[in-house]
Amino acid sequence: GIFRSLAIIAVINHFIACMWYSVGHVTYTSHDRSWVHPLMEIEGRSVSYQYRTSLHWSLTQFTPASMEIVPKNTYERLFAIVVLMFAMVTFSTFVSSITNAMTTLRRINMENSKQRENIRRYISDNRVSLELGNRITA
Repeated sequence: GIFRSLAIIAVINHFIACMWYSVGHVTYTSHDRSWVHPLMEIEGRSVSYQYRTSLHWSLTQFTPASMEIVPKNTYERLFAIVVLMFAMVTFSTFVSSITNAMTTLRRINMENSKQRENIRRYISDNRVSLELGNRITA
């Protein structure tokens, strides 16, 4: 259900983060402006920090969040657009599955409530003893 969907989204985000890092690193090494440039040359950040930054960026594409890392060249921008379109569909599907699960739970609870009410009404209408009524409804 929901946990399976979250796990799938986490795996997808890992791969998108790896691709985002690759796009940034390839364009950085070709001397084009890149989101990786400030992290490598100015701040001297490690590869693991850059991966975590990529993962953070990937996660923000799937949610209404934002961050300071943005595309700096055409390749990064095209990749970001493709990811954003994919993320809109994925996030909408995820929200829809949660809504569907909640609706199903609500329906099941309503059916259970109706059955309990019918049992109480039967016990009351047929003047079933208190002891037997308690055993039935327990």
